[in-house]
Amino acid sequence: MEITKDLVFTGKWFTGKVLVQEVLEDSNELKVRLQSEVNATDDDYWWFETWNLAHTRTGFERGDYFLN
Repeated sequence: MEITKDLVFTGKWFTGKVLVQEVLEDSNELKVRLQSEVNATDDDYWWFETWNLAHTRTGFERGDYFLN
C-alpha cells in the first residue's frame, strides 16, 4: 500500500476518516487530519495528528486500516 498525500482511509477501531496531509519519509512521519464521524460536515469534527509512517504501513498490511 502506497501512502500518499490526499489518501483517505479509515480503520477497524476508528469510524471516522483519516486524510493524509503530508508524508515525511526522512523523519518517518505522517501528518494526518482526522474526522471523528464519516459523514460530519462541521469543521469542529476535524483535528490534526502526526503518526509514525512505518506503523501506519504495517497497519495497512495487517488490515487495521483500509480505504474508504
